[in-house]
Amino acid sequence: MKKIYFSAAPPLILFFVLLFINPLCPGCLAYSLVRVLIIIFNIVSITLSLKFIITQFSQHKTTYLTANLFLTLYMLVLMFLLSEGIFMFVPKSHGVGYTLSAQIWSNHYWNPINSFGYRDKQYSDESLKGRKKIFIIGDSLVAGHGIDTRNNRFSDILQKKLSDTSVVFNMGKNGSDTRDEYKRLVQFPYKPDVLILAYFANDIEGAAEAAGAGINYSVFAPYNHLDPVTRFFITHSYVLNYVYWEFPGDTSWYVPLLKKLYAQENILALHKKDLLHFVDYARVQSVPMVVIVFPFLPDLRGSAFFIDFAKEFFSHYHVPVLSVADLINHEPPEKLVVNNNDAHPNEFVNRIIADALYKTLVEEGYLRF
Repeated sequence: MKKIYFSAAPPLILFFVLLFINPLCPGCLAYSLVRVLIIIFNIVSITLSLKFIITQFSQHKTTYLTANLFLTLYMLVLMFLLSEGIFMFVPKSHGVGYTLSAQIWSNHYWNPINSFGYRDKQYSDESLKGRKKIFIIGDSLVAGHGIDTRNNRFSDILQKKLSDTSVVFNMGKNGSDTRDEYKRLVQFPYKPDVLILAYFANDIEGAAEAAGAGINYSVFAPYNHLDPVTRFFITHSYVLNYVYWEFPGDTSWYVPLLKKLYAQENILALHKKDLLHFVDYARVQSVPMVVIVFPFLPDLRGSAFFIDFAKEFFSHYHVPVLSVADLINHEPPEKLVVNNNDAHPNEFVNRIIADALYKTLVEEGYLRF
């Protein structure tokens, strides 16, 4: 039996080596090749070990229970390795970016990034000469989180609808809020001819943090309920991590916390000042402005608390507001989102937004020189 136990050592060692290196740069070609090689070596090692074990069992009096136990264990490990080899190449966008499949997705689809740090084409003074510059600034909703092909975002679809005399800048940054968006706008080396601001409920968080009332995200800790051993396997295995996130945890706590921020007068006052910076910027620069308000796609009705606020605020300053909720209010949520783990707008919603935005720009006369 000692020989049998010894024969099991190489596969087990390779197995845990694989688990330890799995979280290193998911989706990166070099690391993926290393993982594939380890899996191949492990499968070869398992095959040789199985051959040795079968020989040992045939030469010694061993109970069928013991023999079957070893064979079952080795087959399970073999199946697991094959699954790992498959799922290390399966990308899937998630609302959070730290899952293994989400990191694979980012490595596959997020690039290229231009010299300004945006998921957008590269610009030069020469290419922009004589062209109307349309800025669309916002967060991951603008950047196209979950949209595999960059050309399927509403900014790129809008570009196709316009003549060559106009160029659309996608200035979306994951996790950005109103304060960060304004900072990026004024620091950008070019000035817009048309300014389009994307607005979402969590844009108030910058003002909340300034008021000392930021949201405590430690509430959302998906792996904390797991024991250390289970947590290790789930965070280091592609197939287990994928299956785990097919049953996402409860995120219903988030919207009530945002509602509380909008209900606090001091935070809302700071947020209004932040938004007013955009309005003043447009006035000083003599730039027409449009605001796109995005709802929580899984809960359009529950988004009223911030959609109504945005409509009232910007309408007061005569800024056209395009409410995405009004465009899709008859559609089921599953038709609107990227997938069951990612509630960002899918390609269908992006097309609707592009059509409505183009219509708004034409009706307002913003595309004329």
